[in-house]
Amino acid sequence: MNPSRPSSRLRLALPVWLLFVALCAAAAAQSAGQIVVYHVGRVLEFDPSVGAELKEAVLETYDCGSGELVKKETIEVYFHLSEDNEIITPEAITEACHAVFRIEKRGDKYFFRGVREKPVENEEELARAAEAAPAPSPEEAVRSIEEKVRRVAREIVKIDPAKKGSSVQRERIINAEFTTSLSGFDTAQLEKVAGYVLSEPGLSPSQKYYVLRSFGFVFYRKGDYPKAIFFYDKCTELLPDRYSAWLQRAVAEQRAKHDDAAIRSYVKALEIVAGRGGRTADSVLRRFRHFLEERTVTEQLGTGQIEELRGQLSAIGDTLARGDRKEAQRQAHELAELVASWYAGAPSTQPDAPGDDNGF
Repeated sequence: MNPSRPSSRLRLALPVWLLFVALCAAAAAQSAGQIVVYHVGRVLEFDPSVGAELKEAVLETYDCGSGELVKKETIEVYFHLSEDNEIITPEAITEACHAVFRIEKRGDKYFFRGVREKPVENEEELARAAEAAPAPSPEEAVRSIEEKVRRVAREIVKIDPAKKGSSVQRERIINAEFTTSLSGFDTAQLEKVAGYVLSEPGLSPSQKYYVLRSFGFVFYRKGDYPKAIFFYDKCTELLPDRYSAWLQRAVAEQRAKHDDAAIRSYVKALEIVAGRGGRTADSVLRRFRHFLEERTVTEQLGTGQIEELRGQLSAIGDTLARGDRKEAQRQAHELAELVASWYAGAPSTQPDAPGDDNGF
């Protein structure tokens, strides 16, 4: 990359293992009566590690109340999922938008044609404008994104996850434009999106897991933890014996202040990897122990149980340090059974204890 590019440019090429920042801006935009317009930018350079051109795209957010441009972001992508001037949040189009903007519907897509010289006040004229480009139904919004989902899935599986920089490539493919268009989707609509990945012909279960986990990571990076957890859940349902989605789910639950859900996911990840030993097991164990350092109780576990967890993790760590993977596996399995029994019991062992707001 050219180091002389402005540092203010929004770069979406960040490593997968770091994971997300603030809440998705588009969800706030839609709730505030705003639309997001996609613009095709210039070709920046050829990326030899991918064998493709790196392109520029611009996202402009317009407020339907004031008729003004309120936000502009520049992103870097490998290919354009939308056309120039396409409104990528068509479900946010209201009569107020038609009153101040010229909006065209072409096929199943919506295009921004500029700000009106003065707002439309005549009700009949406004009704005609809205009728010419009505906002899509939730079902239409999902259908319109199917092609993008399938194309993203096919592109992601071309990337070797073991190759240095693969996280950069995946995050550029699932770019801000795409996650913006999914930001307002509810669980039922996201089920359909995940279904497009799961039903994509020619993809193995491992490849589908890889794609779904990549989606989860991108939403985590944006701070949209419910959607990140949704996609990690799809991974664990598909291949429950893979530890990576359990671990990433644990971190997302932790960030969302769902301590008990985080504990259950950490325990599952540790149970899967303890028998392997090495850096993978050490990494999961280290994250889990760090998570517990600032916690004395949770909504469902009391002080004694948290202390028991710390002791069990310390014992597993000692076993791994001796290189006894078989014994570490047995200990982790017993810990999983113990924790499951705790959560199968009463809803809260310390109902009067304050919740914990700490995270890292």
